[in-house]
Amino acid sequence: EGYKCAICGCSQLENGRQLEVHHIDYDKKNSYDKNLIALCKPCHMKTNYNRTHWKNYFDNKEYQICKK
Repeated sequence: EGYKCAICGCSQLENGRQLEVHHIDYDKKNSYDKNLIALCKPCHMKTNYNRTHWKNYFDNKEYQICKK
């Protein structure tokens, strides 16, 4: 409850499904809080392409961390 996609701002309720966890550095073994963000499925799919762009985007933006 209360989480929103770090890219589009869509909430779980608006999206109709749970948000997904994205690893900013794309290392699934790195599950530290600062490496995890909440994304809706459509935005999470976008981050599979042009990874350098998205890593820079998240490194330079305040985003909602998945774990409080």
